[in-house]
Amino acid sequence: SAKRVYPIIIAGAQIGAILGPELAKRSGAIGISNIILLMGGTLFIAIGLVKHIVSRSTIFNGSEKTRVTGPLEGLRLLVTHPYLMGLFVLSSVPEIINILLEYRFLLIADQSFGALESMTEFIAWGIQLTNITTLFIAILGTGVVIRKLGLTASLLLQPLIAGTVLLYAMLFP
Repeated sequence: SAKRVYPIIIAGAQIGAILGPELAKRSGAIGISNIILLMGGTLFIAIGLVKHIVSRSTIFNGSEKTRVTGPLEGLRLLVTHPYLMGLFVLSSVPEIINILLEYRFLLIADQSFGALESMTEFIAWGIQLTNITTLFIAILGTGVVIRKLGLTASLLLQPLIAGTVLLYAMLFP
């Protein structure tokens, strides 16, 4: 069931990630405080959806038996399964690189813009373009890349590309 709806969940997340910055691009007209209030209000919708899903799920209402685990179970699995540790590293390193790039991006943006709304609009454009690219790759490219290169090479491609972009951003600000 989860495998069947996963593409819909990812598409919904990407569409939200594309539409969210659209509001930020209009921060001069709408106001940043109003945007924050609106986004805070959407959290209540998310809480209602989660409550509805949990109430209908057999996993959460106890009708299906699940193994009881402790808070350190995930850490134990990482340490005892090298494959999981590899996936953790492959997903964590690009995120660290992404944080460094975002920090550099924000420093440059802060120096370039006088008004908060102008900087917000600029950052929203960058986020929106990133999410449009991600949606495009998710829809058209991921399966093709995995079929052509294999799973291992595909997993190694992400940190390699992220590292190349970081190096480029550091050498040519």
